[in-house]
Amino acid sequence: MRILFMERSSEKPLQKPLQETKEENWLDKIKHSIRQSLFGLKKEVEEERQPEKKEQPIDSDITDPFPEECSAYWDKEQGFFSTFENGEFSKKERQKRTEKLGKGVVVFRDIGLTFYLVQKGDTIWSISQKLSKYPEFAYLKELDKNKLKSFNIPPKKLQIGMLIPIPLPEENRVLTDEQFAHYCYLAIREMENHPVYGQLTQELIKITPRKGLIKLMLAVAKQESGGKPLGQFEFHRWEPAKQSFSFSIFHVLMKHAGLRARQKLDLTEGQLYHPKNAAKLFLAFLFEKTGGNAHLILPLENHLTDFAKAYNGGGVKSDYIAQLKQYYEDANILLSPQAKLLSESRLLAQNNRVPEIRVTPTPNPEQIRTSQKNRIKF
Repeated sequence: MRILFMERSSEKPLQKPLQETKEENWLDKIKHSIRQSLFGLKKEVEEERQPEKKEQPIDSDITDPFPEECSAYWDKEQGFFSTFENGEFSKKERQKRTEKLGKGVVVFRDIGLTFYLVQKGDTIWSISQKLSKYPEFAYLKELDKNKLKSFNIPPKKLQIGMLIPIPLPEENRVLTDEQFAHYCYLAIREMENHPVYGQLTQELIKITPRKGLIKLMLAVAKQESGGKPLGQFEFHRWEPAKQSFSFSIFHVLMKHAGLRARQKLDLTEGQLYHPKNAAKLFLAFLFEKTGGNAHLILPLENHLTDFAKAYNGGGVKSDYIAQLKQYYEDANILLSPQAKLLSESRLLAQNNRVPEIRVTPTPNPEQIRTSQKNRIKF
């Protein structure tokens, strides 16, 4: 509805009778009331047309980067996701999981991982030979001489009564970068609601978004795995200086901050082998290590050296820092929209058994390293 207004005359109006003036005043009030009503109605209509303003959640644009990427080996054992108070089996459960396979061969079956009980006179070679006689450990006959892919403990450090992890077959350990990124995303989302670490995780992703945390996890895991492929080395390592094992793809030491993190997550040592649990342990370890102040060493772009020192010790070498930076840049390329499109097209082609969709291939990290355009500023 349109309301027309008459032009105001510059001439002084003639004096009108009192009764007529009162009637005009009354009409003016009615007109004013109508105008106000129409103006209010128009305002309401305009407000209804405006899109509803919603508060944007933290890092709302980040979803699972590779939702279909998973590992048949890691996902077939649901026990990985059970919880055990303080990360320990009960005495009764430990007895149940301890098994004597034969003379001089006693094992303890954790979830997803089996430990061997060291006997008098054992050597790494003799342990391999004894275990390889059993079908489930037959692969140990061809065990790689590289200790990083083996029992990963110096022979002289073996002690009677010690439980040492039995190496997994390498084909079970190895993960693609896409698979690992998928598990990291799931871990972050679960940690956001964890009873102990939930609030700390939510505060951290305000500073380092989920995508940044996934890149960080990929970089550190790659550094601990000696590059590609992830999982080429064992997920445990004896740390002579600390007289303890480190566990998971991140090699978190099971003492002090690392042990507290595992216990508060209610996870056993074997459960840490699962990549999702490993990512949860990684975050928990950072919180424990920094006293809940992980924001002081993150994001990595601003605190590369500080993070490296906190994670790997004050005596961290410059090579470690340089490699960590490079792996972080590689992870940034992996999580780029182009890389995700290529991965999705391949998956679609595989599932539907149709020719793969042609897209421009994702540049190899080696090709991009010299390009300033794709580099992250540190």
